[in-house]
Amino acid sequence: MGAADIRLKLRESIAEAAKLAAKEPGRYEVGALGWVKVKLSAGEQLPLDLLEKWIDESYRVVVDKRLVAMLPERGLPAVKRKIANKRQ
Repeated sequence: MGAADIRLKLRESIAEAAKLAAKEPGRYEVGALGWVKVKLSAGEQLPLDLLEKWIDESYRVVVDKRLVAMLPERGLPAVKRKIANKRQ
């Protein structure tokens, strides 16, 4: 993956994003109304767990609530989701 910026809309994690922005202002920026920018650099180790959590949260914030209702429970890892879906 090359250098890129990711913009996410956060609610529950905005305080966490603000703390990271204070520690690493070159990587994280918290803007108005819960928007957060994450700057990614080529060859850099990505905070995958954090990004996965924030992408999920952002998607749930910005999409139509009918689509959110069709999503699996938040925070359930993909492997457990597959097992849970097979049991239903």
